[in-house]
Amino acid sequence: MRGRIKIFRPTNAQLDSQFPFERPESYALGWRRSDYHGRMFIAHSGGMYGFPTYAAILPEERVAVVVLANGPKSARDEYSLQKAIVFEVFDRLLSMPRSDWRAAFLERHRAVAEKSAAEERALSLKRDPSVQQAIPQAYEGCYRDHAGPGGDVVLNVVHGKASLQFLGGGYSAALQPWREGEFRLRPDAIIEDLEGPTFIKLPMGSTPPLSLELFGASFTRIGEATSCKSPAGAER
Repeated sequence: MRGRIKIFRPTNAQLDSQFPFERPESYALGWRRSDYHGRMFIAHSGGMYGFPTYAAILPEERVAVVVLANGPKSARDEYSLQKAIVFEVFDRLLSMPRSDWRAAFLERHRAVAEKSAAEERALSLKRDPSVQQAIPQAYEGCYRDHAGPGGDVVLNVVHGKASLQFLGGGYSAALQPWREGEFRLRPDAIIEDLEGPTFIKLPMGSTPPLSLELFGASFTRIGEATSCKSPAGAER
């Protein structure tokens, strides 16, 4: 019991509140900590693209709920669907005052969707529609993250249009011309909703770039696309 208490003990400053809490939360060893109806509430969220998960515990009641799901998860959504299920179960198990968690989730989902649409409209105004850059075929090739776990990424070019693919299938995206020398990565909608808008600098010239800057890592060109390989742990 002492070990569990230590794990749940707050270790740093307060965090901003997340749905449905209104007061600041704290952070323990890997767990967000809050208060639910006077009880210690511990939770952790995560998952791969398309598989959002949420685990919540009321340690003093010895009750835990884990929600596993298939589908998208917005970076702004804060796992509202999974949380609505968790709190509905907690309310029923502990005979707590019932709340309409379905309505709360739908309201949260609507607000997030409206905010996302407004941000996308504002972002689109920054795009230069006159820029229609054709990427030279010579830019096609394999780029490798020598310093980190990113592995190899292939830049494919077909009729002047390019796409990126991390080997292993974890991430791929088309390159949309945005401004001169800049492209927006347009992955699958589920991934873009999670990652948010992502851009890459790709100055046009007669020779391919020596490196690509992606997700905070530098990928150095090592040769043709066939030079790529997928080392263990390189999937994104």
